[in-house]
Amino acid sequence: MGRSSASMTGGVNDTIMATFGFDGGTLASLYADFNAPQGRTRVEIHGSEASIYGSDVLGKTPHHRGRVTLRHDDRDEEVAVESQDSRYLAGINRFNEAILGRGAPACTGLDGVRSLAMILAAESAALSRRTERVSGVGVGGEGGSPP
Repeated sequence: MGRSSASMTGGVNDTIMATFGFDGGTLASLYADFNAPQGRTRVEIHGSEASIYGSDVLGKTPHHRGRVTLRHDDRDEEVAVESQDSRYLAGINRFNEAILGRGAPACTGLDGVRSLAMILAAESAALSRRTERVSGVGVGGEGGSPP
C-alpha cells in the first residue's frame, strides 16, 4: 500500500511521512510534523484537468487561517477561505447536533476506522521498512476492500 517512516518521541508519533497507493494507480503522499511551532500546512491534489491547493488549512492559531485555490488552465481561482471560528469547536458542535438528530457529523465512524487503518499501516511500514497493505477488515461492504 505504501512506504512510510516515522519518528517517535516518548512513544508518540509526532512526525510521519507516508506514501499511499490506491487501486487504479492513484498515489497520495503525506507529511505531518506536530513539533514545528512555526510550521505551515499545505495540501495539494492534482488531477488530469486541474489542481487544488490548500495552504495553512490545518493551522492551530488565528494567524494561520487557510486558503483553498483551484488551478485550471494556468488560472488560479480562490474557492474557499477558512472561517475564523475554531474548527475543533465546529466539529464538536456538528457531532452534538447529529446526536440530537439535527444533522450529520463532519466525519462518520467509518471515516475514523479508515483513517486509523491508514495510520496503522504507515506506522507498521515505518517500523518494518517494508510496504504494508492497509487492512480492509470490517470496511467496504461485501467485498471487504481496503479503504
